[in-house]
Amino acid sequence: NRALLDALRVAAVSDVRSGLDAFKLALSYDAMGNAEIREQLVRFADAVTGSSQIPDDFKMEVFRLALAEAQKSIDENPLDPRPLLFIGVLYNRAQLYDESVAAFRKALTLAPNKQQILFELADVHLRSEQYKQALELIEKAYNLEPRFAFARLNLIATLILDGQIERSDKLLAEHNLLHSPEKVLLQAYAKVGDIWRLARVFKNFVREYPEEWVYRDNLVRNLVKLGDSAGARAVLDEAARRQEFIDKAVALSRELGL
Repeated sequence: NRALLDALRVAAVSDVRSGLDAFKLALSYDAMGNAEIREQLVRFADAVTGSSQIPDDFKMEVFRLALAEAQKSIDENPLDPRPLLFIGVLYNRAQLYDESVAAFRKALTLAPNKQQILFELADVHLRSEQYKQALELIEKAYNLEPRFAFARLNLIATLILDGQIERSDKLLAEHNLLHSPEKVLLQAYAKVGDIWRLARVFKNFVREYPEEWVYRDNLVRNLVKLGDSAGARAVLDEAARRQEFIDKAVALSRELGL
């Protein structure tokens, strides 16, 4: 679909107004590929509404168009869960959580074992800090395919958020993830204020990405919070052996009184 390719090309260069106009033109042809155009329009709308650099009135214009086009797909194919999934994503991004849940629930009646729908609905509950509801959905997704790394990590992170630390630790050990650098774990431990486990994950990041200062900085700060000044100094001493980190290590040491 040449019109779709043109719309994607324009949208990719960060000219959002021209991108929207290109999508409108592509849709005006009323071609067989409209379903794909609508799907890409939803992705465009998701990116636009998530940006802090774009005016709210333009976000609303894109949101309304994407919503209307997704509804057309529902009317044309009422047994296809994908348009409902798209609408749920749009509502979630717009923080219209009740509407988002309703769309995802309806999509699940059409495809009860589709993992993407389960994850998206769980995300709505996570945003609302409804961790038990999110956990129920993510466990179902995990049980459908336990080897799926995304499902496994999200299950562990949601267990952490729900206060089930012992079970999350057990899963981490079972899947050899205790020494793995995973951002979803950083976010979960930071959310619940588990400084000890947060430091453990930062150690994993430092080991995996030794060239990134930000992980060393965070590790040192968390070790200080734990009262482990010796451990913090050891991290800084090791960092200072790298020429590019000397000044940063000295500055952080002074800042934290090490």
